[in-house]
Amino acid sequence: MEMKQLLKKRLKNQRGLTLVELLAVVVIIGIISSIAVPSIGKIIEETKIKAAKADAVQVINAAKLYVAATGTVATSTTGSTISVTDLDDYVDEVNNLNNNYYVTLNNGEFTITATSSNDTGLTFNGATIKEINAAPKTQKIIPTAPTSP
Repeated sequence: MEMKQLLKKRLKNQRGLTLVELLAVVVIIGIISSIAVPSIGKIIEETKIKAAKADAVQVINAAKLYVAATGTVATSTTGSTISVTDLDDYVDEVNNLNNNYYVTLNNGEFTITATSSNDTGLTFNGATIKEINAAPKTQKIIPTAPTSP
């Protein structure tokens, strides 16, 4: 019986958090959030860049399918040009891409000239799939200089 009474007495003496303990918890949460928020922003930016690159690669691959299916492309002075509107049947959700995507076929090589439709500021300046995939995360213009033929 004594043990039971001792337990009851101890449970009665327990109190809630003190103000100092509560303030310590709030400070710790503040420190953690000040570290996490910039990291999450960086992750979101990197994801947008990866999505823009994936869109460009998808458009180039769709242009390859278009040429394989139709056998023809519009000819211009700079080579054969394919616009996003030509690729309606070959690109998923083509309406989400801006109409600034143009694929050029020169000497059997597909290159893309475009401005990213999301707010990453990415510009593809006659870029091939290889150049898009090899570009560093921070590079905003792909390729940085015109490639020599």
